[in-house]
Amino acid sequence: NSKINTNFLSISVICLMLFLTIVMLSTGIGFKNASEKILIDSTPFDVSISLYSDDSIKTVEESLNAVNFKFDDTEKYVYFDIYDSGVKLKDIINKKDLINKYILSDEFDFYNIDLIKLSDYNNIRKLKGKDTESLKENEIILTSNNRSILDILNKEFEKNKKINLYNKEYKIKNGDIIEESLKSSPYLNNIATLIVNDNIVQNAETKSSNLNVQFTKNKKKSEKKFRLLLDSFREGKVDYNKAGFLNGDTKQEIYINNKGAVTIVLFIEMYLGIIFLISSMAILAIQQLSEANDSIERYKAIERLGANEKMINKTIFIQILIYFGLPISLAFLHSIIGIKVIYNVMESVYNPDIKYTLISTAIIFLVVYFAYFYTTYIGYKNIVKNSK
Repeated sequence: NSKINTNFLSISVICLMLFLTIVMLSTGIGFKNASEKILIDSTPFDVSISLYSDDSIKTVEESLNAVNFKFDDTEKYVYFDIYDSGVKLKDIINKKDLINKYILSDEFDFYNIDLIKLSDYNNIRKLKGKDTESLKENEIILTSNNRSILDILNKEFEKNKKINLYNKEYKIKNGDIIEESLKSSPYLNNIATLIVNDNIVQNAETKSSNLNVQFTKNKKKSEKKFRLLLDSFREGKVDYNKAGFLNGDTKQEIYINNKGAVTIVLFIEMYLGIIFLISSMAILAIQQLSEANDSIERYKAIERLGANEKMINKTIFIQILIYFGLPISLAFLHSIIGIKVIYNVMESVYNPDIKYTLISTAIIFLVVYFAYFYTTYIGYKNIVKNSK
């Protein structure tokens, strides 16, 4: 009874370790790929700076003038404002769909959709090197860069392509929701933004003043200049009453911070995953080799009953296969659910291709598994053979 309880406990622990191994190895590389994809989509500009409307200074341009900041000829830039539409996300999206996608469930009830003037939007597109857009009097453009939100918006507006704004109904241009980032950020922060004709925002409340910058030449020099500017605000070197507070990031800064964080997470996941895998296989091997010494008399009895060496070796093989296979099978079944949940969350930012990640995990797993399995089988067989 004591031996059964001990084996049950050890198998349970090994099963848990193998489950964590499969999940960490399978999702670690996927997490890295997701982070890289996010950065590509979320950083269309070399610098993006924001100043929120509750500051004493109302625009980024005023703030920069207050600190005597000057642009170089190699720096192209666009100022633009983001307005509050007064339209809540819950007014256009079914809350059930939103929560099922694991996103924004806490913010859903109070999040207001942003507004940007068409002229500002076209200036942003020009800075990206894209074509400008035009709108009829009753048209608007709806943008987002969150994949789950995009999927839900496309579903919600599949039949009804209209939005009510300031007691007037507007048609979504071409019936399409555009996937687009309007400024650089460490994450995909354009939940939903409406692009409207300039006259519509005349009485709208300004949420933030913004600046996007692209470097054309001397990128290192410009990068350093804007970093020093933003650091001076973060470190409190600039008088708030004089210049407000500018918040922003350079693209390079975002990439460096992200790379450091992702590298640490990936290292921990891969390191722990491999350690758990090797430890689990080693424990199984040691248990079986210890069992071999305890079972010598049984195999001698079987041999006296007429079993030959081939039959004994087959029995040893099946015993070790079951002992190694049971925890792995249970861990595999549990990991399917864990991996599915994690990748569902990743789908909120991009569609991950898990095929190569799973193949890599399977190769690592099988190499370690068969190495320990074969070594244990040979060791067990030799212990029984040498005891004769």
